[in-house]
Amino acid sequence: FKSEKQRANERTLEALLQPYVPEFALSGPLVLEFTAALPLGKSDSKKVREAHLSGEMLPEKKPDIDNITKQLMDAMTRLNFWYDDVQVVRLKCEKIYAEQGYWEVSLY
Repeated sequence: FKSEKQRANERTLEALLQPYVPEFALSGPLVLEFTAALPLGKSDSKKVREAHLSGEMLPEKKPDIDNITKQLMDAMTRLNFWYDDVQVVRLKCEKIYAEQGYWEVSLY
């Protein structure tokens, strides 16, 4: 079961990935690296903001890194970046803080 919020998140992620879909699905072993940058809290003090941005304090909150990974890989499978996510033989993922949230994804 997926909530409407989950389905909406999937549609948004797929729309953001769509411009980068390869002409043909990639074959062979693949490496996927991504950074999920979470936005700073609006009520964070200056000291906390600095600690977050310097990497001294990392996000220990939702979303869980494994859930983000699954969501990304499922979206990339649906969009035919590869034939099957079993092709991903190395995965490097991290959560950090940034002024504004973003995802940075590399696949090779």
